[in-house]
Amino acid sequence: MIGQEGLDEDLLVAAGDSIFGEGGLDDFARLGLAKNAPVTAVIDVGDLEAVKRYSAITTDGEGRITAFEEKPDQPGRLVEWMYERTPFYAWQVPGRWYDIGSPETLEQADREFSQS
Repeated sequence: MIGQEGLDEDLLVAAGDSIFGEGGLDDFARLGLAKNAPVTAVIDVGDLEAVKRYSAITTDGEGRITAFEEKPDQPGRLVEWMYERTPFYAWQVPGRWYDIGSPETLEQADREFSQS
């Protein structure tokens, strides 16, 4: 699509199953521009049991991904494929983050944002 449309600029691609509570994606985009490399947004889910529902990563001191394990039911494995082939960085999401990929988590996010 990029070649077909003749796009020759930086792109920000965001998944539609996440809501970020504070800040924005400006720092996310700035990191990608500064590193001149792909970046993925990450959050510390807090415990090893919760990690099983999401992807797990390891980064070096610069934030470069050194290991990546995609969640089991993920149909695409872009980050997992790319980080071994090109420098790929992680950006820590500031503040609240919500996975709204299921009706239950969407309802939870709706309740919390309705109260703020």
